[in-house]
Amino acid sequence: MRAADRAPCESGASELVESGKIVCAGQDATCPRGTRREGATCARSLPCPAGSLADGAGCRPVVTSAGPGTVARVDVGAWASLVLGVDGGSGQPALCSPLAQRPTAFGHQPENAVGRDAESPLALNIRILLSVPDEDVSRVHASVTATDGAGRPPTPLGQALVREAVDTELEALRSLGGESSAGEVEVSVRCGLALPLR
Repeated sequence: MRAADRAPCESGASELVESGKIVCAGQDATCPRGTRREGATCARSLPCPAGSLADGAGCRPVVTSAGPGTVARVDVGAWASLVLGVDGGSGQPALCSPLAQRPTAFGHQPENAVGRDAESPLALNIRILLSVPDEDVSRVHASVTATDGAGRPPTPLGQALVREAVDTELEALRSLGGESSAGEVEVSVRCGLALPLR
């Protein structure tokens, strides 16, 4: 398909090739994990001190310690909101961008876009239940379920990609070690997946 035969991606989106198809994805999805789009380049967030994460306005501590020789305490709820997303809201780029890069893996094909704008995002609703046995952060694991806007589960490949995106972030959480502030934390977030251009 020639570029002249189709509309370009809407403002704030960029084209990328996935499974042999041109898709429109959020500009951050065209950058490597841990970076975001700034003009024509991908930039890393400002580094935060150990035990804290960027929150858009600065760095927010997620690990506290009472002093030398004490066990560090990890605020898993704060970690989840900064890395996965606030419950009931949009997922964070760390979670959603890898998924937005692979919309056809979730069954979204150009022929499914009839009656839609080619760039209209489809919702992917992700529920993540973090369980921390004995409040030991190094043992945290997650139960993950995902559905589209109509309540249908994604394709097996789509399910695997969601699981992989969550597991990648959990590895960083486990590496913090220490004691969790809670035995369980649950968040439900929404990721937008762009449709391939027709």
